[in-house]
Amino acid sequence: MELDGYNQDLKIAFEYQGEYHYMEVPIHQQSRTLEEIQQTDKLKKDLCQRHGVTLIQVPYWEKGSKKFIVEGLEAAGRMSA
Repeated sequence: MELDGYNQDLKIAFEYQGEYHYMEVPIHQQSRTLEEIQQTDKLKKDLCQRHGVTLIQVPYWEKGSKKFIVEGLEAAGRMSA
C-alpha cells in the first residue's frame, strides 16, 4: 500500500484526496468504484494509526493550504501552536 508522502523518521504521512475520493467524477478514468477508493482510504488511515504514523489527509478543496496541514499536525499533537 502506497502513501503520497511519508517521513519515516518523523512518522508523518500525507495523502492528497482528489475529488474522486468523495464523489463519482466522470472525467477521471478510474478502475475502482467510489466505495472501493473510500475503503482503501480507511484502510490506510487504520494502518497508519496502528503503526503510530500521523496521517494528514488533505482534501482537494484544501489544496495548497499550509494552514490545513499545520492544524492537522497540531490536532495530532505533533506540533504546538
